[in-house]
Amino acid sequence: MPDTVPGLGFDDRSVCGYCNDYREGELLGESALKEAVNSHKNNNLHWDCFIPLSGGRDSTYALYYAAKVLKRKVLAVSFDNEFHTPIARKNMETACCRLGVELKLIVSKKGYFKKIVRETIRCAPSLKQLSVCRACDIGIKSVVFRTALKHKIPLIIWGESQYERTMDMTPRALTALQGLRSRYWKLLSPRFYLGELYMLLFKKEFRVPGNSIFSNRTPLLRDPSIKQVRLYDYIPWDRNEIKQVIQKELGWEKPEDSVTTWKIDCSLYPLVNYEFFKLFGCSKDCFGYSRMINSGRITREEALTQEQYLAEHFEDQIPDLLRKNIGLSEKATKRILSL
Repeated sequence: MPDTVPGLGFDDRSVCGYCNDYREGELLGESALKEAVNSHKNNNLHWDCFIPLSGGRDSTYALYYAAKVLKRKVLAVSFDNEFHTPIARKNMETACCRLGVELKLIVSKKGYFKKIVRETIRCAPSLKQLSVCRACDIGIKSVVFRTALKHKIPLIIWGESQYERTMDMTPRALTALQGLRSRYWKLLSPRFYLGELYMLLFKKEFRVPGNSIFSNRTPLLRDPSIKQVRLYDYIPWDRNEIKQVIQKELGWEKPEDSVTTWKIDCSLYPLVNYEFFKLFGCSKDCFGYSRMINSGRITREEALTQEQYLAEHFEDQIPDLLRKNIGLSEKATKRILSL
């Protein structure tokens, strides 16, 4: 991690706080996974397993593992945040076709997600942050839980890896960043309230039973009959092996111009890295690289090569993304780029 990231707390060995705090969780094992899966099987159901699918690397492998290795009757569901990359959509359709799995794409009927993103970005000059992922975090959980409850599917298998998880790392840097208290200036922006209205309507459209639409937290699944399993808490996560399997068996592809197989499913992700470079002098990926280096899943040299590429190109796609994908005017685009 570069020393431009606030709150790192380098020690006398020049080791940052993230590395000092890193603790790798122990794998629960394949036998424990099979026991968990078999305890939540219902032969009377059309589906007995549910895979949240994005078209990215890890969720695609989770789909393969559930259908081919665990022999589950799988339903794949994807929250369409209106910013899926074409390659992600193709990956989902190809993988499900080859596995004989039904795919459901669920999107806001009123287009609330894109409206939330647009107003959040327009509010950025007051907020001093773009914060484009907030609605997606809520939307993914809402769609997954609502679908599982609707179809009474007893098991959800998530394809999230602890080695790429950054959600518990970035708040540390954001809290330590000077000037973030200026975020309260957002209250003076009409765009902020319009975005919050769209967020409320969005949460109402995808409301999960037992959760309030007025809560700012991601929804919780409160039905004890449905079990959630994170695949890579049980089996080894090896990004190269995973990539080889899904490319060979499921025809999975990554964009030709992408330096990594990570985060290729959302066209907004370059905007996330843009924000992180502006705030911290590094990409959001860099936080994940730190964890992967500590766990031995990537070498420092590999991580530096990928980070250097991102540092040289992080601004390339942003103007077109803001104008064409988000629908901002030239004037609004220039305001965002001046942050």
